Amino acid sequence: MVVIGASTGGPQAVKNVLKELPADFPVGIVYVQHTETSVYGQFAEWLNHQTDLAVRLARNDDYPSDGEVLVAPGGHHILFRGGKLVLEDTPPVMNIRPCVDYLFMSAAEQFGKRLIGLIMSGMGSDGARGCQEIVARGGFMIAQDKESSVIFGMARAAAERNGVSLMLPLDKISDQLKDLVSY
Repeated sequence: MVVIGASTGGPQAVKNVLKELPADFPVGIVYVQHTETSVYGQFAEWLNHQTDLAVRLARNDDYPSDGEVLVAPGGHHILFRGGKLVLEDTPPVMNIRPCVDYLFMSAAEQFGKRLIGLIMSGMGSDGARGCQEIVARGGFMIAQDKESSVIFGMARAAAERNGVSLMLPLDKISDQLKDLVSY
């Protein structure tokens, strides 16, 4: 499983990574993007046209198929529970909903060393605890580097918590993902 978290600068950065992955990418992807609640559906549709992967909004009891990207819908936290994705409308964390930490921490618990995390451009520290948990449970955590980030906040916070296995420029991330899943 691959999980992605991003904020400011994330849509373009994530698009650049996903467009380099083939339609038969052998794992599913779940993605939390901080943005305005009203645009999530349009965002998923836009992203679906930018990549060969199938992209759509996640639903309760969902699970991404290989080569599929499920985007967290606005106004809901998304997490893995009992082998499926659960959408929750619990209070925002750090004034954010969906929260990257919720997704990352639950995915780390469910997948352990079979998890790859990707923390991208963004403001703040959401995702840092989740990155730390992914690494602690044997997963592999990639962070977008400072030079290619619009804002180097989320990845920096993850690195400060020792929650990064590898920091890469944007143009190297998709190749690393393909290598990690032995594509």
